[in-house]
Amino acid sequence: MAKSLTDPDSPVAAELDDEESSFDIVGWLSGMLYRRRRWIAVSFFLVPVIGAFVLKQLPSRYESEATLTLARPRVAQRFVDPINSISFEDELTAIQSEVLSRKRLIQIIQTYDLYPKLRAKQPLEGVADKMRDDIRIDPVRVSRNHPDITFFRIAYSGDTAAVTHQVTTRLAALFIEENLKTTSEQAASTSKFLESQLAAAKQKLDQQENLIRDFKIRNLGMLPEQAQANASGVFEVRMELQNIAGSVARLRQQRSDLETSVNLQVARLETERNNLLNRLTARHPDVVRKEAEIERARALLRRFRAGTAAAGAEPTLAPEDLTLIQFRAQFESLDAEIERALQAEKRAQLRLNDAQARLNASPIRQQELATLERDYESLKKNYNELLGNQLRYERSANVEEQRQGQYFRLVEPPNVPQVPTTP
Repeated sequence: MAKSLTDPDSPVAAELDDEESSFDIVGWLSGMLYRRRRWIAVSFFLVPVIGAFVLKQLPSRYESEATLTLARPRVAQRFVDPINSISFEDELTAIQSEVLSRKRLIQIIQTYDLYPKLRAKQPLEGVADKMRDDIRIDPVRVSRNHPDITFFRIAYSGDTAAVTHQVTTRLAALFIEENLKTTSEQAASTSKFLESQLAAAKQKLDQQENLIRDFKIRNLGMLPEQAQANASGVFEVRMELQNIAGSVARLRQQRSDLETSVNLQVARLETERNNLLNRLTARHPDVVRKEAEIERARALLRRFRAGTAAAGAEPTLAPEDLTLIQFRAQFESLDAEIERALQAEKRAQLRLNDAQARLNASPIRQQELATLERDYESLKKNYNELLGNQLRYERSANVEEQRQGQYFRLVEPPNVPQVPTTP
């Protein structure tokens, strides 16, 4: 059997109960608003009035803003390298910390007589911290496709429009001045560093040049470029020694032939003596003279067989010993020539030993000289690189001095605020 509309468990009855509950809430709210309509009207009127009154009591704040950018070099970087190689963002951070330091801010506070009430209550360091809170530095990126920072804005909030404009102008000027100062100091410091490095490299290069010069003087005749001359000298001295040896052999043969001649002379004199003995007695004056002549010839022969230096006193020859006198002169001449040849041989042998020693030392000296020259070339390369760096840096410094490099430039000067930003 179907449920009745009056049955509390039926769905239709539940829906009617919900509608009655909703109707009661709306009615209650409407009644409440109606009973408090005067209070609500007063509130809507008083809130704006009170808010306007409170805002009017707050001091007006003005904000001045300037926009700066990093001017790009006017000279192509393929011709002149920039002095400052750090990024714009890093440079901005470094300069910002300097410009917004307490020392700088205190100077600005005193110059423009900022925060007079606060200065009466706090030390200048605390006032500087308050001023830093009133300064806003906003890096600006052109677009998402170009994430590098190319601009930045400086803004300062103050009590009066004129002072706010002056302070912002001073802050922008400080950023530009600090940028130029940093670039100038970096240029001077780098130039001084390069000069010291170049001077040290030049000193080392000169010292190496002196080492090479002293080495060549000390080893003159044994240098690699003289090896060919030493080889030629060794060959020439050896040929000279061969010629001297041939001369000595020839002279000695002549001396031997001269001894043979003296022997023949002694034999002839003995034959003459024997012939005289066949006719005369041994005491005959002719025989005695012949015996004496034979003895002088034998003495002369013994002397020259033993050698001139090793022989005793020179035998005395009679005026009539013409043949023996000629033999003695020939012996003395040959001995003198042989002595001269032997002395020449000694001198040539010393020259040969010296030339051979120089020739043998050439490879060792070549290695030693190659080490010195290799060190010299390394030092020279380093010196030339430093010299090139100095020349390039001087060009870059000249470009910066002529404001042709990159530097902070004011794009939008500080505006004079017409209306307060707060309240």
